[in-house]
Amino acid sequence: MRYDLLEGDSDSIHRVYRRPAIPVPQSKRLISAAPIFWAAELRVAIRDFTVKWIGYESVFSGLKDLGLDSFELYLDRELKGAKYSDMGQEVSLGFDMSSPQKRHELSKRLKDEGLTVCAILVENDFARPDLEAEVRWVVDACNVAPDIDCDTVRINPPMRIEEGVPEDEYVKTTIRCCQDILDRTEQTGVSLAMENHGLMGNRREFLKSVFDGLDSKRMGLTLDTGNLFWYGHPWETGYSIIQEFARRVKHVHVKNLSFPEERRNSKREPGEGWPDSAATIHEGDVNIGRIVRVLRAAEYDKDLALEDESLGKFPRDQRIGVVKQDVSFLRKLL
Repeated sequence: MRYDLLEGDSDSIHRVYRRPAIPVPQSKRLISAAPIFWAAELRVAIRDFTVKWIGYESVFSGLKDLGLDSFELYLDRELKGAKYSDMGQEVSLGFDMSSPQKRHELSKRLKDEGLTVCAILVENDFARPDLEAEVRWVVDACNVAPDIDCDTVRINPPMRIEEGVPEDEYVKTTIRCCQDILDRTEQTGVSLAMENHGLMGNRREFLKSVFDGLDSKRMGLTLDTGNLFWYGHPWETGYSIIQEFARRVKHVHVKNLSFPEERRNSKREPGEGWPDSAATIHEGDVNIGRIVRVLRAAEYDKDLALEDESLGKFPRDQRIGVVKQDVSFLRKLL
């Protein structure tokens, strides 16, 4: 039996087997002084937007060249991924799940290519006036996800935050919307993974209140490794929030940032220095390895979806090379 050593956040060293993610019986322990856990199986994935942003003609050709077999797929309200805008760029993704036939064709293509969709991404906003439209978008995504063997839909928290509206109102609205979605999609078994995103979703109290208010194993977190620090949390506060909600994680976006050392452990304004603070995943200041260790200890065993938002700093002909370095860096952590 092969063992690996994983460094903990303290001075202790944990000796681990590769899988599954359950405690090792006392009789199997080689070192009684330290807790031993089976290590979760993780894999590197990528956002479909990122693949197109860096210059590939199609998501499928990009995945093949990058050596990846899993990706996050965006769906709009019409259940298509025709166009997506982010980071000041608009790309055509080319996915269509608007009919059973289209979903069957995509499912067959995925199987033929040896690919999986780790999560479907929607850009809902529980702060919009027409909440039924937001709920319906997520419900529709959940209903079609099983047709391509996907078990997770990544969703937004309230995004358009209005001054003077108390946080508790956003908590109540989010709980009400998510409970409605969970009830209407119970038969699918698909999980909701709300991202720590924007001015509300990166608040510890908001996340705790929402998760405490939803009694469902299907409700969880899309952990974005950069957003907490974009929001302005001091470094150690950000890591402690990740630790607190690690067992809620159902999907992961991996990004990184850089700040002058004297600013890292200071409370900063949301978005301070952005987008200049965006950094490559392999060179940024956020300790991705530390976060991976926390996720392993929490028995997370799914994807790490690459979302490098520093790519706009590089000439177009260098972006693929940067992402390949990101992929290599993440694989070494696994």
